Amino acid sequence: MTALERALFNELVAAEFWQQVGEPHRIDWVEIQHLSYRLHYRAQTGRARTIRKPSRLNP
Repeated sequence: MTALERALFNELVAAEFWQQVGEPHRIDWVEIQHLSYRLHYRAQTGRARTIRKPSRLNP
């Protein structure tokens, strides 16, 4: 299991925990979507997604 797969797995386990505890508002859906996108991109292209030209806000 790669680090990316492990991170997504941990987020999904945390989401399941918050769902069962009754506090679904604490689930970090943005992080789950981000990790899922990165994993899907890597599976399609065979390489990690990189930022070629950093923005001015994120040098």
